[in-house]
Amino acid sequence: MSTVISCMISAVRADCSISRVAVLAALRTETSATGIQMFDIDQPGQGIVHVIGPELGLSLPGCLIVCGDSHTCTHGGLGALAFGIGSSELTHVLATQALIQRRPKTMRVKFEGKLPLGVVAKDMILALIGHIGAAGGTGYAVEYAGSAIRDLPIEGRLTICNLSIELGAKMGMVGPDEKTYEYLRGRAYAPQGEMWEQAINAWRQLPSDPDAVFDEEVVIDGAKIIPQVTWGISPEHVSKPPSTIWGCSPAHRSPAHRWIGCSSVPAPIAASAICGQQRTSCAAARLLRVCGPGSYLVRRP
Repeated sequence: MSTVISCMISAVRADCSISRVAVLAALRTETSATGIQMFDIDQPGQGIVHVIGPELGLSLPGCLIVCGDSHTCTHGGLGALAFGIGSSELTHVLATQALIQRRPKTMRVKFEGKLPLGVVAKDMILALIGHIGAAGGTGYAVEYAGSAIRDLPIEGRLTICNLSIELGAKMGMVGPDEKTYEYLRGRAYAPQGEMWEQAINAWRQLPSDPDAVFDEEVVIDGAKIIPQVTWGISPEHVSKPPSTIWGCSPAHRSPAHRWIGCSSVPAPIAASAICGQQRTSCAAARLLRVCGPGSYLVRRP
């Protein structure tokens, strides 16, 4: 529902299209008939799946989570194995609780060292994408590790894993630790009481062994990362302020390049209009500069 119904207040959503209203009505009918809990409009729990999952304690270490959203890999920040699937696969999962998949190769990315002041999780993952390319993670399940990852709050780890899809990877994750357990403690759908202690003991068995072997290893020096900005038609088009954004020759300029105003001469970043998110529609961003809250709890006054 999060892809068709906003978390903004009801008045802002009064002009929802007929098709969106139909989707909402169908969801209410089908979830009621099958006994599936639905977090309806303006109810605590409404929101984007990979936002409300961690908020509510539905996303837990060791869980296998699939959803019809490419950024389902976000849940990996809590130690879950999570990835996006298509609508046909969703139907199959709901009917059979099973899904045929090819086993991915494994990649470990270690961010080591102390991050400079002002550098955040988004800069870390963009630096990685700029380093190995937007297809660098294709075919891999990526584990993020290292001292800089351990120093991140859970929100930062979720951000890192969220952008695994921009790296080309289907899934990304961070092994659970004490920060993970404290984040989940007391959340609505997390284990409680005796079950909590049992869960903690099980979750402590999940992190990779120190001598685990990966198909690919990448090491990034966190101390050398500076704030990153993407510009162009791919997340790998990363620039580092206060440098210039890349230019492209007329022979290689596609309609997309021309539409965003990419010239053949690099231009100063300070003089360029850049959309807030690489994966957000620039057309929409230019027409309506609104940041969606992501969940009911986030937008609540």
